[in-house]
Amino acid sequence: MRHTTVFISLCMSFGFTSFASIERGQELYSQVCFYCHGNELEGGKGPSLKDEYWSHGSSPKSILTILNKGVPGTEMIGYQGVFPQSDIKALQTFILSKQKGVRELLREEYKNQHFTGLELTHKIFEGTESSNQKIIPENTFWVDNRFAGSIRFQGVFYAWEDGLYDFNINGEGRTLVYIQDELITRIGKDIHQERQLIKSIQLTKGAYKFEILHESKRKFGHRIAGNYGKTNGERIQFHGRSLQGNVPKLIKSNQIEAKVVRKWIRNIAPRSLLCLLPNNVIVAYNPQDRKIEKAWHSALINQTPSLPDRSAAPSKIQGTEIKSFTQLPEISSKNNYLGYQVKGASVIINTSINGQKRKIVITPDKANSFKISEQP
Repeated sequence: MRHTTVFISLCMSFGFTSFASIERGQELYSQVCFYCHGNELEGGKGPSLKDEYWSHGSSPKSILTILNKGVPGTEMIGYQGVFPQSDIKALQTFILSKQKGVRELLREEYKNQHFTGLELTHKIFEGTESSNQKIIPENTFWVDNRFAGSIRFQGVFYAWEDGLYDFNINGEGRTLVYIQDELITRIGKDIHQERQLIKSIQLTKGAYKFEILHESKRKFGHRIAGNYGKTNGERIQFHGRSLQGNVPKLIKSNQIEAKVVRKWIRNIAPRSLLCLLPNNVIVAYNPQDRKIEKAWHSALINQTPSLPDRSAAPSKIQGTEIKSFTQLPEISSKNNYLGYQVKGASVIINTSINGQKRKIVITPDKANSFKISEQP
């Protein structure tokens, strides 16, 4: 049938014709890649190859392109012509084997009338033509708004270590999950309680054929909710954590003017002003109590921690903490914060003490430090 042909073609275009080449890929990685990307793909001189952020695309096709062509202007060379294509695909397969979750997803839509009154099984899809097919990023199990019908997701699930795995889904309608054609989840409000099923499956580390069948009523903003992963360990949300398109979002000072931002940084008061100075020093100043909470040099703000799960996770400051700095003198009078302004390389914080206006000035000091002073 057409959908089977599409899925096979999809896997072949991704270089996913065999998983037996993982060992060959690991051998090649230990020869040519570990120096820049780390022994465990954790990153080093080069970026991590198993986190949530891929600057040049995380799809199997993108990974294969980078391995063949390299990245101009960097130390990442292309290996096309250095190794046979079978070796490069083996290296691609090894890198993919280190990822977590579901990838290489094909989504197919089916009209409601095909399955009305029938038990939802993957066999009844085999003889039915889908109305729409779309390749989608990993871990984005969503349905177009107002769609009424059935959805079939096919992809590859990466078990990141040996152990028991399960797939727990919340929501309306009917949803079934298969691993290697074995039914492990049957759940939904339209399935009688006695027929619902969530069971764990023992998997060894590696890649497995994965399939979700889903049917529900027409609704707005439809997505499959729930989580999957180790039965007694790490879990991943069904919708949200997508690797494709996620690149680090960094906030840096420019080399001319200072900048002030407010971001949630763990262990820093939410009211604090993050003063980014042109010498790449960041000063976290709390205008309510006139205290510098922390300071860093060679620093920037990384907003990326909130991206993988589209969460409100705190941003992070990357840099070297400045351990010693001068605080403003303590006062016994009431201090009122009035606002701030940027003037060239300096940040000026306007305050009022017993009704008298004062200015706190934070300025760069040489390459790796800052000065803070108080003026009338």
